[in-house]
Amino acid sequence: MKSTTKFTLPFDPTADVFPTRHNLPSAPGAPDESAWVWGKDDQLGRINLLTPSRVAAATKKIKTGDIVPVNLPLNVPEQPSFEREAFRHEIKTLYENLAYDDIYHLNTQSGTQWDGFRHFAHGPSGSFYNNTKGEDILGPNAMNKTGFIFLENRTDVVIFDLSTKTPALD
Repeated sequence: MKSTTKFTLPFDPTADVFPTRHNLPSAPGAPDESAWVWGKDDQLGRINLLTPSRVAAATKKIKTGDIVPVNLPLNVPEQPSFEREAFRHEIKTLYENLAYDDIYHLNTQSGTQWDGFRHFAHGPSGSFYNNTKGEDILGPNAMNKTGFIFLENRTDVVIFDLSTKTPALD
């Protein structure tokens, strides 16, 4: 059955119906059939679909709480392809027996791949997601235009008073 829904830009992330790739509306300056549909300053792409109501609805589908990992260990493969750097993990002592930092050096294109919006450009246009260019990726405003997403988990944060080496619970 053919959809008669008219899609406009930018997309509404709370919508229930979306077009097929071949029926995407054209975004100004975007290559044909690109999914640059969330607005000219978007840095999230399809992550826009993770609305609070969708996340809440997904939690209602949980039946057992079992975890099924589908990722590879961070050090697999031991030597990544295409001359990419191998994974390294370091533990830095901040305060002996009190605080340590984990430092990870990894290429997101090996093991379980995490693709960023600037991994590969559209060949003919030289554009990455949402018309980002190479100079935007390595330039002074790179973090603002490359699709990085920073998430913070506050469930295990304890602030210590380092002078007394005790938790600061105030």
